[in-house]
Amino acid sequence: MKKSFLSFLLLCVAGFSSANEQANEYELAVKAFHSGEENEAFIHLKNALTANPEHLSSKLLLAKVYFNANNLGSAEKQLEEALNLGADINLVLPMLGNVLLLQGKTSEVLAFEERASEFSRQTQFEWKLLRGRIYLLNSQADLARKEFEQATKLIPNKPSAMNTLATLYLQQKEYVLAEQWVKRSLSIAENNERTWLLKGNLEANQGQMSAALESYQKAYSLDPEDPKVLRSLVMTHLKANQLEEAKRYLKKVQEQTPNDPTAILISATLLSDEDNAELAEQALTELSQKVSAAEGEELTDANTLLFIQGASEFILKNDEKAQQYLSQYLRQKPSDLGATRMLAKVYLRSGEPYKLQLLLQENFDYIIRDLGLSVQLVYLYIDAGRLRAAQQAFEQIRAYHSDSNYVVILEAELARASGEAERALSLLQTLPYSEADAPIKWLQLKGELALQVNNYAQAKLAVEELIGRNIKTSPTQNLIAAYYIKTQQFDLALRYLDDVLASSSSNLGARFNKAVVLKSQGKPEQALVLLKQILTTQNDHVASYLLAARIYLQQQDYPQAIEQLDKVLLYQQDNRVARELKLDTYMQTQQWSLALVEVEKLNREYILNEQYLSSYAEVLIRLERYDDAAYPIGLLDSIWKEQPENLITLAQMQIQAKQLSAAKASLFKSHELDPNTMTTLVLLAKVELAQQQIEDAEKTVVKLQQLFGDSSELYALKGDILLRKSLPLDAQKQYSQAVALNHFNREAVVRLYQLSKQGVAVKAFHQQLEALLEDSTKTAWHRRLLADSYLQDKQLSQAQTHYEALRTIPELENEPGILNNLAYIYSKTDLDKAYSTIAIAVEQGSKNAAILDTIGWIEIQRGKFDQGLVFLREAYTMNSSDAAIRYHLAFALDKLGRKAEARREVQEALELDQQFSEYEDAKALLDSLS
Repeated sequence: MKKSFLSFLLLCVAGFSSANEQANEYELAVKAFHSGEENEAFIHLKNALTANPEHLSSKLLLAKVYFNANNLGSAEKQLEEALNLGADINLVLPMLGNVLLLQGKTSEVLAFEERASEFSRQTQFEWKLLRGRIYLLNSQADLARKEFEQATKLIPNKPSAMNTLATLYLQQKEYVLAEQWVKRSLSIAENNERTWLLKGNLEANQGQMSAALESYQKAYSLDPEDPKVLRSLVMTHLKANQLEEAKRYLKKVQEQTPNDPTAILISATLLSDEDNAELAEQALTELSQKVSAAEGEELTDANTLLFIQGASEFILKNDEKAQQYLSQYLRQKPSDLGATRMLAKVYLRSGEPYKLQLLLQENFDYIIRDLGLSVQLVYLYIDAGRLRAAQQAFEQIRAYHSDSNYVVILEAELARASGEAERALSLLQTLPYSEADAPIKWLQLKGELALQVNNYAQAKLAVEELIGRNIKTSPTQNLIAAYYIKTQQFDLALRYLDDVLASSSSNLGARFNKAVVLKSQGKPEQALVLLKQILTTQNDHVASYLLAARIYLQQQDYPQAIEQLDKVLLYQQDNRVARELKLDTYMQTQQWSLALVEVEKLNREYILNEQYLSSYAEVLIRLERYDDAAYPIGLLDSIWKEQPENLITLAQMQIQAKQLSAAKASLFKSHELDPNTMTTLVLLAKVELAQQQIEDAEKTVVKLQQLFGDSSELYALKGDILLRKSLPLDAQKQYSQAVALNHFNREAVVRLYQLSKQGVAVKAFHQQLEALLEDSTKTAWHRRLLADSYLQDKQLSQAQTHYEALRTIPELENEPGILNNLAYIYSKTDLDKAYSTIAIAVEQGSKNAAILDTIGWIEIQRGKFDQGLVFLREAYTMNSSDAAIRYHLAFALDKLGRKAEARREVQEALELDQQFSEYEDAKALLDSLS
C-alpha cells in the first residue's frame, strides 16, 4: 500500500514539475503583456505551451498577442484549439468572431448560433455586434441596425455598440444620427481611440478636413500603432497636399505590414506624383494577380474543310485535334448529328463526360431527333446527380419518341435514380416482355431493381436468364454477384468474384462487389483496402465512396465518412443517398448548422417528404429558430391530420418549437381519432399546464383517471398541478405516490429531489429513496440523487456513504462528478485525502471547470498557492461566469501578494452573483484589499 502511494506521489511530482514551469511562464507572460511587452509575453507563452501544449490560459493569451500583431491565422488556430479543449465559449467567441470576420469567414461565425444558449449577457452583446457586422457585409443595413440597437439595449453604456451603430449611420450618410452616437460614446469613454477615429471619419466624410485631422491626431496619441489611424492620417495629409507628413505615417504603416495593399496603392500614388511612373506602375501591379490567357489562333478554313479535318483526326484517334476541329465546326453547324456523334465518342474516349454533357446540352434542340444521343444526355445527367435536368430532358424525349419501348426503360432508370425503385420496377413490367424474349437492357435493369427492393424471386428470374444467355458483360457480372451477396450466399459470391478477377484483375464491378462481401463478413479494413484500390484507378466511382462512408460511419469515424460523402457529391451533386447520410451524420454529431444546409437541399428537391420535413423541423428547433420551424411543422400537420399516432409526434415537435396552442389542437385531434391512447392525455395535460391553463389540465387529469385508472403518470400530473398552485407540500405527496407506483418514473423522482433542494419534505425524500436502494445497479441514479440531496442538505456523512457506495459500481468508480463531491466532503477533515481523490479525476483527463476549481481550491487550502493558481486559471478559462472561481482566483492572487489583480477578480465575482455561497467571504476579502 505504501509502495503504490509513493509511486503515485512520484508521478504527481513529475507531472507537477512541468505544471510549475508552465505556471511560472504563464504568470510572467501576464505581467509582460499588461506592461506592453508583447514580444516578451510571446516568448513566455511559447515556453508555457512547450511545457503543456494544452494549457488553455496560455493559448487564449497567445491568441491576443497574435491578434494584436495582425497574425489572424495564428490567432484563429489558438482560439479554435482552446475551444476544442473545452475553453469557455464566452471567453473565446468575442475575439474569435472578430478574427473570422476580418478574414471574411462569415459562415464560420454564424455556425456559433447553435451555441447561443451558452452565451452570457456580455457574449450576447458581442454576438449582436458580430451578426450586425455580417449583415452590413451582405448589404442588409436594416437588419444590421436592428442587431446594433438590440446590443445597445443589452448593455446600454458600451462604447463598442455605440460606435458600431454610428458607423452604420455614417455609411448611410445619416450624419446627424452618427454624430449623436459618437458624442454619447465619448461621454462614456473620452479616451477611446476607436471613437476618435470614427469621429475623424465622420468629419472627413462631411469635408471637415481640419477637424478630421485633429480627431485622427487624438486617436494617434492614444494608440500610435493602430494601422487604421495611420492610414487615415496618410490619406488626410495627402488630400491636404502635405506629402512629407503623408510619407512619415506611410512609413509606419509599411513597417507594420509590408504587403498592405492600401499602403502599396498610396505608395504608388506618391511615386507617380514625383514623376516616377515606372516605380508607381510596379507598386500598383502588386495589388492584383497577373492573370492572362493566350488566345488561340482563329482558323479561317471553310466549314467543309473543318469537318474533313475533324473526321480525319477522329479516324486516326488524334483526339485532341479532333476535338479542336469538330467543336469549331459544330459551333457553325450545330445541326450536324454525324459530327456530334463523332465528337461524343472523342469525349468518351478521352474520359471527359462533363464536356460531352455540355455538348449534348447545348445542342439539345438538334439531338432530340436522335434517340441514342438524347438518351445519352439523360444518363449523363443521372450520373452527375442532376436529376431535375434529367427529368426535364426526358419529358421532351418522351414527347418526341412516344412510340419507343426504350422511353419506358429510360423512365424506369430515372425513377430509380430518384429513389423510386418500386415504381421503376412497375414501369418495366408494363412492357410486353417476358424473361425469354426481353432485350438484355430490360433484363439487366429488372434484375437490379428487383434486388434493390428485395424482391429476390423476380431477381432470380432475370439472373438465371442472363446466365443462360452466357452474357459476360461487366454490368451483368456485377448483377449476378450482387444477387449472390443479397441472398447471403457469400462463399458462392466470393468464388464467382474471384473467378472473374482471375480472368480480369481490374474488373471494377467484381472488385467493388468483393468489398461489399468483405464488409458483410465483418472485415471492414480489408474492404477499405479494396475500395481505395478502386478509387486510385477510378476516382469518380460513386458507389465505392458510398460504401467507404458506410464503413467509416460504422467505425464512428465521422470526419472520414463526411469526406467520402463529399466526394460522392463532387461527382453527383444531387445524390440522394449521400445527402441523407450527411444529414444523419451531422444530426448524430449535433452539428446543427451543417445539418440545416443538407436538410434544406433535400426538402427543396423532394417536396412533402415526411422524413425530410421531420428532420427539417428538428434541426430548426435545435437551432432555436422556432418561427422558421413553423413551416415544416405546418406541412406535416396537413399530411398527418388523420393519423393519431403521428399527431402525437407532431405535438411533441410543436411543444419543442414553443407552439403550445398548435400542440394542444393536435392532441385533441389525436384523442378524437383514437381515445384509447393514454399518452395523448398525459401530453395534453402537460401542454395545458405549460400554458397556465390549470383548470383545463385538471379536467384532462380527471378524464385520464376515468379512462385509465390510477397510474404513476396520473399522480405525477396531479403533483404538477399542485405545484402550479403553489402547494409544494401537497405536490410532494402526489409525486411520492407516483414513485411508489413506479420506482423508475424519473420525472417524479427528480421533482421530489428538486422540492427537497427547496427544503420541502427533505427527510421524507431521503427515507423514500433509502427504501428503494435494493439493487445497486438498477437504482444507481436514485442513489446519486440521494447523495446529492444529502450534500445539499449538508449531511456530509450520509452523502459520503452513498458516494462511496456508488464507487463500488465498476463503471462509476472514477466518475468525475462523484470524485469531485467526495473531494469536497473530504476537504472538511482531511485535505490530503481530498487532494488524492480529486487528483484521480484530473489524472484521467477529466478537465472541467468544477473539477479544476476543486483541486485548485484544495491546493490553496494546503498552502500551495502557485500550484492552486494554475488550476484556478484553467477553471476560469472554462467557465468565466462562475463567481466562486473568480473569488478563489482573487484569494490566491492576494496570498501571492498581487493585490491589484486580486481586487479586480473579487470585484468581478461580487458583480457576477450575489447568491453564491462564499459571497460574504468575497466581500470581506474586498474590504481587506480596499
